[in-house]
Amino acid sequence: MLAVFAALCTLGAAEPVASQNSGGIAFDQIDRLLLEGATPPPPGSFHDDAARIAAQQPLHPKVATESELKAQSATAMISSGLLGMIPIAGSFLAMAASKAMNAAYESEQRKRNEENHAELMAFLATGTLSRFAFYHSWARLARAGSETRIEKPDQGVTILLNDETHTARSFGAHGDTTYVIDTQEQVVPVLDAPPEVTRLSDLVIDGRAAHGYRSTANFTLPQQVGWCKHGSHRAVVTEYVVPVADPEPAGTPPPDGGVSGICAPNGTASLHEPGKLVVYRAAELDSGSPEAFASVLERSNVRELTEADAPLFSIPHGYTEGH
Repeated sequence: MLAVFAALCTLGAAEPVASQNSGGIAFDQIDRLLLEGATPPPPGSFHDDAARIAAQQPLHPKVATESELKAQSATAMISSGLLGMIPIAGSFLAMAASKAMNAAYESEQRKRNEENHAELMAFLATGTLSRFAFYHSWARLARAGSETRIEKPDQGVTILLNDETHTARSFGAHGDTTYVIDTQEQVVPVLDAPPEVTRLSDLVIDGRAAHGYRSTANFTLPQQVGWCKHGSHRAVVTEYVVPVADPEPAGTPPPDGGVSGICAPNGTASLHEPGKLVVYRAAELDSGSPEAFASVLERSNVRELTEADAPLFSIPHGYTEGH
């Protein structure tokens, strides 16, 4: 499950991508991962979901309880032979105590794991809120509990801001170059048939007319990919786009209808109207089965950026710069 949590942190918001627009844009984005049959929210739920995220307590895994530590201590004492030294009954006492303490330890451990699991499921379902900004080739990503990341590829600079300590770190100012090489062989889903695409009724989301689409496909994976096990699956992807330029470079819609993106999220570009901004996407896999899950992306507070917003991409006044 920790791997799933790590995946959520990168879902749709892995890295700020340089805007290809001549101007700029900013928006807020919610990423959610729904497991164990949870139902995605309908389009237009951003503000309600953002309120739940704001009220959410930080994720704190449960540590060993006092009774669990006592059980461990007692078991260690038994293993050292202290109880076994009692004349005649020592070995029987040691055996009985060991079983009792092990049972107590396992019970506490099981309870703690169940509590951690429930807390993690709630955290994933509630989601994370990120704030994106793009201006010319610059990009900015801010998320509560994480450092704010600013990318200026034209200057070869990456800036990390810590809003709690009011400190900043800069990298690559001396022309450093980073090369990323993907050595993982891509696994292509085998579709039973071309995806079935349904044009949904238009909606008004945050005052903008949004075009809706739903893609349905049955496919088979020859091996596990991301969150998807090998075997047969059914995917349903619902998407709404608005007539706003997408800062993510537009590409050719994938022939699999976005199926591969469910298992291993690889971007947020529209599957149906490349170049336009996606404000809602719910990707559901194997709905109704024990292995069902869904990833949800919601966007709101979309606004244009101008030259007056350029300071967003610099170290704020009052921040101490370190290395």
